[in-house]
Amino acid sequence: MGDDFNRPIERGTLPDTLTLLDLGLKFNQVLEPHSLPSSIQVLKLGLDYNRPILPNVIPSGVKGFKLSDYFDQSIQVGTLPSTITHFYFGDNAGSLPQNLKHLVFGSHFDQPIANVIPDSTTHITFGYYFNRHLYPYDIPESVLSITFSHNFNQSLPLNTIPSKVTEIKFGSNFNQVLIPNSLPNTLESLCFGELFNQQLHAGQLPNSITSLTFGSNFDQTLHPSVLPASLKTLVFGNNFNSPLKKGSLPMGLVQLSFGTNFNQPIRQGVLPESLERILFGDGFNQKIDGILPESLTQLSFGFDFNQPIARLPNKLVSISFGGSFIKTIPSGVLCPSITSLIVSPQFFDFNPLESLPITVTNILVSLQIDYVNIRRFSANETLALTSRFIGGFVNTSKLKRLLLQEEDSNNPYEYFDNSNTNYDCDDY
Repeated sequence: MGDDFNRPIERGTLPDTLTLLDLGLKFNQVLEPHSLPSSIQVLKLGLDYNRPILPNVIPSGVKGFKLSDYFDQSIQVGTLPSTITHFYFGDNAGSLPQNLKHLVFGSHFDQPIANVIPDSTTHITFGYYFNRHLYPYDIPESVLSITFSHNFNQSLPLNTIPSKVTEIKFGSNFNQVLIPNSLPNTLESLCFGELFNQQLHAGQLPNSITSLTFGSNFDQTLHPSVLPASLKTLVFGNNFNSPLKKGSLPMGLVQLSFGTNFNQPIRQGVLPESLERILFGDGFNQKIDGILPESLTQLSFGFDFNQPIARLPNKLVSISFGGSFIKTIPSGVLCPSITSLIVSPQFFDFNPLESLPITVTNILVSLQIDYVNIRRFSANETLALTSRFIGGFVNTSKLKRLLLQEEDSNNPYEYFDNSNTNYDCDDY
């Protein structure tokens, strides 16, 4: 239905093969019992809908049901069919179906939830304005995943988070001290929002977490053994710029990502030997000789990095340099395992394309508003294409001139125009 639709629906009007019905933004008519076909599996009532839901209105086969954030009617027991597994509703919970699996509260919902959520529920998402204190066992033990949205900023007493939860995501405003043992030992993924900036202590984070993400504001010292030994993926936000000590990072860590502001010297032994991927933010510009683990396969530097490189790990497969990198890489430093590079056009002023090992077969050149993807087939044969697949086959010497022209051009397509290249770049 269109967003302007607002007419009564009589029984038999809609085809009995209909499986999804979206009644649009302005629909606000009383739905009579049995007026909707039994074939419907997904039913969406729009922004203006605010009528009582009568028994036998919602077809018995509906699995997904959505109400507006502004729906403000009580829902009686037995009104919603037990087949519903995915439910999105607004300000008032009413009576929820007992087979519910996925529950999404509307953005304006901010009510107590004691005895509201069915024991069958496995995934809960709270809305934007929800900021109620949660009491022990308000959330049933069946829940595995919880997402708190923007406004939530309440402490979490013991037994508030169910013992089987594997995933928690906090919204922007959450900035509470974590009570020891308040997070269950089943937790695998934890994501903090923008404002979280609490000092962490040993025992606050369960030793089951494998993925941990901090928001923009987090900038606390991480003392040794504070982060769980189970951690595999760690993401810092843009403001993090605290020095890292040996033992700050768990020895089993596999992926590490820094935000924009991190620019601290890293001593040898700080980065675990288990690391496979490291992403430095745009502000990082510190020496790296002797600090990179041999296990590393992917390495990415941000815009500011411009340090000499004397050696790289032997297992490295891909490396990315930002726009400020204008150092010559000595012969032999790019080991045979490296097949992919991401660079700026200036990179080739100090590292000519023909000087790169033939094992480097994929090169992505970042331009002002686009990129050129270079595929090397031999020392002198390449295929160069922009993101719009403009380009073609070109030899190394012509490609070098093309990139130098591109560096000074305000139009990244001027030298990669199909009409000029005809896919062979002969005009260059």
